Amino acid sequence: MVLNVAVFGFGRMGQIHYRNAVALSPRVNVLYVVKRSSETAVLVPNTTQLLLSKDEDRVFHDTKS
Repeated sequence: MVLNVAVFGFGRMGQIHYRNAVALSPRVNVLYVVKRSSETAVLVPNTTQLLLSKDEDRVFHDTKS
């Protein structure tokens, strides 16, 4: 079983949570990173979709969960 998750915020703590989720368990799949702006978008890995906070409803309506 794989757990699909989203990380809200990608500052210092968001990046730590992202790395921990990916590194600690192969059963965790980070589908989304939700941020206020795209200014640090280069830090979001290719395997994860970047959403701006105005589009956060896509996370809650995703059927992959």
